Amino acid sequence: MSRCFVCTEQPCETFANTSCLVFMVEVGTSLLGILIICWTLREVFTDLFQPSASGSLSSFVSRKLFELGKRARWMLGSAGPLSIVVVIFTWVVLISVGFALLFWGEFPSGFANTSAEPQDSVGRFWSVLYFSLTALSTLGSTTFSPKGDWLRILASFEAIIGFSLVTASITWIVLLYPALGRVRALARRVSTLSKAQKQTGVDLLSADPGMLADLGASVLRARVDFIHFPLIYYFQADAGATSMGWFLLELEELARRASAQDQVDGTRLGAALLTASLHELAEVLARKFVPGSNADEPRSVFHAVAKDHLESES
Repeated sequence: MSRCFVCTEQPCETFANTSCLVFMVEVGTSLLGILIICWTLREVFTDLFQPSASGSLSSFVSRKLFELGKRARWMLGSAGPLSIVVVIFTWVVLISVGFALLFWGEFPSGFANTSAEPQDSVGRFWSVLYFSLTALSTLGSTTFSPKGDWLRILASFEAIIGFSLVTASITWIVLLYPALGRVRALARRVSTLSKAQKQTGVDLLSADPGMLADLGASVLRARVDFIHFPLIYYFQADAGATSMGWFLLELEELARRASAQDQVDGTRLGAALLTASLHELAEVLARKFVPGSNADEPRSVFHAVAKDHLESES
């Protein structure tokens, strides 16, 4: 009798252990999915709605692509636009994988399946990833349909996130390129002023003292743009005269000449404004993009920026 009791009890213990292991795996994958979703949404919120900071994911992706572009010079000019595409694509993949891990524990029993149900765990994951992608894209799946109410709510919530992500990404791109345009316009203006001074022989400082204050205001706008849209730093200028390091060094030299004691009061006042603006911009660039440079010395920061962009001083 004792032997029979052991024989009948052993399968029960094995089944219980297996069920416990399956339950722990499902809970673990669900927690991992929640963690991935929350972290990704935090990154999206930081990049799109918190101007004073930038997400660690976007900073990592853009910097790595920029470094790769410096090794392969032919793709350096595409590092900035490619960073936008890769960052948004990474958001989509991470959110899809996170929700797929949440759905994985309920598949296939929690879904109405019109196709042959996969038996192995890998096949199950690819199926729920497909369902997650269709839910995120708001297209819906014709193959799988969630049965339970909470699964339907979860799929609807993912669709809302997907629609919001598309809208926010488009808005981000629409706002980013005007910011890039303002920085490029400032660079082009400095380049044009320098050419005009060389062609005419007329000193810019004696011709229009108020121009220094206007340039200082433009530098402050560029500082704000670099804070709100850090990705514009990784857009390489297609012309040397409008390169970032070159025009910043030109402005620093102009401010230094205008600060001389033999200049009139209005010129020195404009030079002080331009110098203060350049100091504030240098602090942002040193903190966000060239951390090894000395923020108290704008010229060294601008040299570091030029070196980072593989520019040669003209």
